[in-house]
Amino acid sequence: MTVLKLCQDCKWSERDRFGLRCYRPEVIKRDAWALSSFSETHIRGAGVDCRMERERSWMKGACGKRGALWESIPAGSKKEIR
Repeated sequence: MTVLKLCQDCKWSERDRFGLRCYRPEVIKRDAWALSSFSETHIRGAGVDCRMERERSWMKGACGKRGALWESIPAGSKKEIR
């Protein structure tokens, strides 16, 4: 049975006004826009749109449809919802 790996349950994703953003370094280093962008609210830059990253095939995307780099949120910690 396949376990669904939702971006909202990953410790590297954070919500913004438009959806979820991924801040995992392995994902960001493959995206030129994320590397060169600036965010006033986040010290790590603007991140990568989770939907666009998950749409990529395993050859082009670091995480891809399988959620290869997905990590669960550690027990006892809460994600900040903006």
